Amino acid sequence: MIVLILGALDIIAALWYFLDISFLSFTLGIIILLKGISSFLSAIYSRYYFDWMGITDILSGIILLFHSYSIHFSFGNYIIGLLAFKGAYSIFRWLIQV
Repeated sequence: MIVLILGALDIIAALWYFLDISFLSFTLGIIILLKGISSFLSAIYSRYYFDWMGITDILSGIILLFHSYSIHFSFGNYIIGLLAFKGAYSIFRWLIQV
């Protein structure tokens, strides 16, 4: 169930970025960044050094944090698009396991 909620959060954050709504992107950026840091640190603790989902969350969180200050990155659309894909992938994997 938590995977479904976190996947939906990824999709909501990506939509928030692409719709250019900046009044809550700072809060979403902090949430996504903390989610990515915890994912990446737990992967390193498990000796798995290629946690692409955690790295995507970290980069997306940074992009969302700076998006609220109108600082845009040239690769930001691709990273946020990957965030939306990751959210859909997580929801799809959850649906298969249920």
